[in-house]
Amino acid sequence: MMNQEQDIRSETAARMQVKDPAALRLEAILKGGSDRRFFRATWEKASCIVMAYGTEREENALFTAIGFFLEKLEIEVPRILAEDNGRRMVWVEDLGAADLWSFREASWMLRAPHYRSVLEQANLLHREGFQRAQKENLKLMPGFDHALYGWERDYFYDKFAGLACGLPLKQETRSSLEELFLPMTETLVKEKPTLIHRDFQSQNIMVKNGWTYLIDFQGMRQGTLYYDLASLLYDPYVTFTPEERLEMLNFYFVLPGSRPKRSVFDTLFRYAAIQRLMQALGAYGFLGIEKGKPDFLKHVEPALNNLELVVSELPELKQFNDLIRECRSCFQARVLKTNLVKQVHYQDTRDNVNGKSPRD
Repeated sequence: MMNQEQDIRSETAARMQVKDPAALRLEAILKGGSDRRFFRATWEKASCIVMAYGTEREENALFTAIGFFLEKLEIEVPRILAEDNGRRMVWVEDLGAADLWSFREASWMLRAPHYRSVLEQANLLHREGFQRAQKENLKLMPGFDHALYGWERDYFYDKFAGLACGLPLKQETRSSLEELFLPMTETLVKEKPTLIHRDFQSQNIMVKNGWTYLIDFQGMRQGTLYYDLASLLYDPYVTFTPEERLEMLNFYFVLPGSRPKRSVFDTLFRYAAIQRLMQALGAYGFLGIEKGKPDFLKHVEPALNNLELVVSELPELKQFNDLIRECRSCFQARVLKTNLVKQVHYQDTRDNVNGKSPRD
């Protein structure tokens, strides 16, 4: 590890043309997926962020091209300063340490403008991104289809219900649930394809001088805009009142672009929220239990609360709502018995939360 940091320091000094390389300092940032490391490099009166990545996840190598694409689309992202594909390093603009998550306890009057700002950028991505990406032959990860939606639900069954809750599901139960979810999946798959961020949540949105910037966009792919909306507005890391969530949904609904009638829009939003929250809970189980990072398990309760709220609005999913309640009971019992969730210092939970599907 020391050799890697020395390599990063020397490469950064060369790339950024630092006059006094001995004065360059590296500060590790506890962010990123399992095969990525981030550093803040500072020298004289300047700084940048260095990302060093491995080969575990193909999407990491797509970061730079997608970043330049988003800049051309006039979406706010950190400027890419340099890259070295051979050494698997990228140098980007330092936007500071304030993300949207860091405003979670601020008043809604202060938070709301940031959410409106980032929703305007998301709308631009959803409205123009897909056609532009096709035109430019932008390489992306495989898009959402029946297989990927199914993988996210399996992630929930295996890593959350089975692993985190100690509630392995019999095949007949899974099959019965999948029959319930089939119409939902069919509806989402038939939606007009758009380009989506895929992990559009508060820790992937930086705030600097009143502006919002998207980061961690390397997993961008074809999907439905409702997935991004659900990721942001049912984010387990922050709390929304129903009125605040509705305000932001209303704001997005009237932004430029074609929309279905409002009842259809709301149903699609709920369907996407169920998918996203199942995926997130699977990730919390995988990271919290299998990867031994119990801090992630602190997000289970708010994610379950959100999921139960959405599912309760869809009477046809009563069987699934029953499972959610059983999972909650089993998870709480396990926490009490094993003290899985400890009061530990917050560390950024942007750690591979999307999981890695067989198609990624």
